[in-house]
Amino acid sequence: MKIFIAVLLALALAAGLAAAIQQDSGYILIAYGQTTVEMTIWVGVAVLTVFLILVLLIFMSLRRGAKVSDSIGSFWTDRKAVRGRSHTTLGMIAFIEGNWAKSRKLLTDSAKDTETPLINYLLAARASHALGDVSGSRHYLGLAEQTSNKASIAVALTQAEMQVENGRLEEALATLTRARRNAERHP
Repeated sequence: MKIFIAVLLALALAAGLAAAIQQDSGYILIAYGQTTVEMTIWVGVAVLTVFLILVLLIFMSLRRGAKVSDSIGSFWTDRKAVRGRSHTTLGMIAFIEGNWAKSRKLLTDSAKDTETPLINYLLAARASHALGDVSGSRHYLGLAEQTSNKASIAVALTQAEMQVENGRLEEALATLTRARRNAERHP
């Protein structure tokens, strides 16, 4: 029934439009420089309608393209996060197994792709320390401290522990003193 009413309305609209076209065809003159374009008002309305439909289609396709690019971007972001978590897990396993070089590589490669870069950098610093790479452990401790403003105590404790293991007791005391000043009620 709805289709019948829609067809009936379309026929009535077409009949009214045909009567209006016969009654008065109108006149459009567009002049720009030496060029002039003449047409009836109804041809002008048809051209304008086609132009507006084309603009609408272009706008809709651009919007759809933006949605596709957003979904592609979120796909890559999700993929990087999954890879980061996987490498972090593998790096922690390698750390626990004592495979320091593999652990450091996996943890540092995935640090930027994970939600917990602090843990990655702290474990990479410990792995560097186990490898005897003092500059590497300092570098990763610095990166760990930059990841969060609440990381200073964890970084200082890790640094002090490594200093004690290396026999640099005075440096460890200075590091712990600095950490104690920063941590008012830390256990």
